[in-house]
Amino acid sequence: MRELELAELLAGLELLSESCRGAVTLTHRGELSLGADNEAFDTVEIGPGGGEWLELGVAPTRLRIRFGGWIEMLEVDGEPEDCTDSALDFVAAAMFGELRVIEDRLRGQVLRRSLEVEISSSWRRYARRGRLGLTGFRAWLGGSLERRVRGNDERVPRPKLLRKAAPRGLPRAPWVGAGLAGAAEDGVELAIDGELDLHNFSPKEVASLVREYIEVCLQRDVLDLRIVHGKGKGVLRRTVHSLLAKHPAVDSYRLGGQGEGSWGATIVRLRK
Repeated sequence: MRELELAELLAGLELLSESCRGAVTLTHRGELSLGADNEAFDTVEIGPGGGEWLELGVAPTRLRIRFGGWIEMLEVDGEPEDCTDSALDFVAAAMFGELRVIEDRLRGQVLRRSLEVEISSSWRRYARRGRLGLTGFRAWLGGSLERRVRGNDERVPRPKLLRKAAPRGLPRAPWVGAGLAGAAEDGVELAIDGELDLHNFSPKEVASLVREYIEVCLQRDVLDLRIVHGKGKGVLRRTVHSLLAKHPAVDSYRLGGQGEGSWGATIVRLRK
């Protein structure tokens, strides 16, 4: 089984960040020791200004997500791509206000947290951690238990390409379907006109998509291409350039100039 790779997660986070048109910031923090056993995780942070951020840590066989004081561990049970897609959907649901953490507090101390997911306009509890205890229970009966909601309700609007995506409410991971993978399942109509915008697709589709698009363009004598990968941290750009450098039908490629998307796009010339 292949291990989790930070590059694949970063590519997906870049696409999500770019689709939100500057409303979300992505920061790579490097390797940190997290958890009770001080396991090393390569970490990134993503979130809106003034809102609830997410911290994602990638280890070889599991992924750690921290959001609003809640920590969710995703283990690689099958293919690493499934774990990465689940993490990206978690991030999307949190960014667009479809995930929230409910904290029950007593005199400023958090006694219990609940993670809730919005499914079809109704909030459902996914899991609860912590205990009220006798003192907390008495405070609840007396109405003095504090309740704090942590989330990003309407802070970041869903971009056009993700409007049809939404959490599906699956028992094990109810947030699945909220991000790029969920949008891709509805299908994206692709015009063969030399313009390929990768923001409409999930990261794991990019390599095969670019190859197939080149082949179809060659069949239709479309030799000048513009591939839009966004600016971000450059992970997706490097993936595209690595593929183009090895493709036998690529005559040349360069970053876009003025009016072509600058370094957020790559201009490609194919040879028959």
